[in-house]
Amino acid sequence: FKTSGGLRSLATERAHVGEKIVSAMTQGDLVPYWLVMHLWLGDILSHKESEGIIIDGAVRRGEEAKLFSEVATWFERPYRVFFLDVTEEEMRSRIKKRATIENRTDDNEESLAQRMREYTEHTEPALTFFREQGTLITIPGEGSIEDVETRVQEAFTKELKNT
Repeated sequence: FKTSGGLRSLATERAHVGEKIVSAMTQGDLVPYWLVMHLWLGDILSHKESEGIIIDGAVRRGEEAKLFSEVATWFERPYRVFFLDVTEEEMRSRIKKRATIENRTDDNEESLAQRMREYTEHTEPALTFFREQGTLITIPGEGSIEDVETRVQEAFTKELKNT
């Protein structure tokens, strides 16, 4: 099961909230952690404990990581964090390609530089937290789409067998 909605969906549904989300994304900033937490907490609370949940692109800050772990532990929901490890050079290449294909205004050098600052300041501590908790699964994210997809599927399969 994959979570519904998400930031891009919310950005199109609500005028003022959408403007704030689009502005942050365009500048390469992370939206406030409490907004992201609101979205995934709603997803966790709305599903049966027997249902699996995939939360894509969330829990990118240390505060989120700690709260996510606390919520999952309280609900007795085992979890794993899958991290696609990609070099900055590869990210730049992919962003340029995506900008050409999708014509996204947030795919430019300036916003990528801001995203990298956000990653270093916020996401790396979240990854460190999950690594220390023993819940981080790092997957090499470079190579063809098919190769990366195979690695992700293998990691998911392996973790499902272990839970």
